[in-house]
Amino acid sequence: MQLGTNVVAIHAEDSGGCRWLLVDGAVFTSPAMPTAVGDWRFDGGADDSSGWGNHGAVNGATLTTDRFGNLDSAYAFDGVNDVVTVSDSPSLSSPEATQALTISAWVRVDGWYQDWNIFAILNKYRSRGDDGWEFILGAVPSTSIAFAPALYVSAVQSDWTTLDFGEWHQVVAVYDAGDARLYVDGALFAEDWSSQALVDTEGGSVHIGFSQTGPDEYSDGAIDEVLLYDVALTKGQVAALYHP
Repeated sequence: MQLGTNVVAIHAEDSGGCRWLLVDGAVFTSPAMPTAVGDWRFDGGADDSSGWGNHGAVNGATLTTDRFGNLDSAYAFDGVNDVVTVSDSPSLSSPEATQALTISAWVRVDGWYQDWNIFAILNKYRSRGDDGWEFILGAVPSTSIAFAPALYVSAVQSDWTTLDFGEWHQVVAVYDAGDARLYVDGALFAEDWSSQALVDTEGGSVHIGFSQTGPDEYSDGAIDEVLLYDVALTKGQVAALYHP
């Protein structure tokens, strides 16, 4: 600490997830956060930190540096056959019971899957048929971000013309009984409504970096800090997740 005026910041968090920030005598409070049903931090592996035991199985994806330059703290996907798969469980199917979910992830798009120009973030498909819900980026025909509660049914989709390859961004999809919102880097990006309910995917696995829509589509880039909730986070809660 140098001579003269200094600003001191103190962070605190209680057991319920409510955070306080004390900066130069002023106190800022962030909202309490619900418990995720899937929390894949990718710090050295694909274990689930939520407490629900939804650990991922890695096929081909390799550990890489995260947005801060930390080694082995994100997964790189080659756009050919890499995927992190999480077997189904009651907690992972719970969004379909609540008809609400939130998906958050940090992504770095390095290219598009060659056949369909898709970058799959997270999806869950039923085991008995080609249907499910998914969160994707794509360039069909223009660069966009979308959340679909069922096969080929986007609840919300928006162009993202400023997306550049090789850059890290936080992307969030929130679905609440038809009301769907997309956030990019902590800010609301698009909002829409759909009469399509979340499809029943009981028995189907969660996939990170891979989509089963039509022909299989694999992501080319890196993914980190993937969170899945069975509730719709508020705007304030989404903002609290953003740590660039």
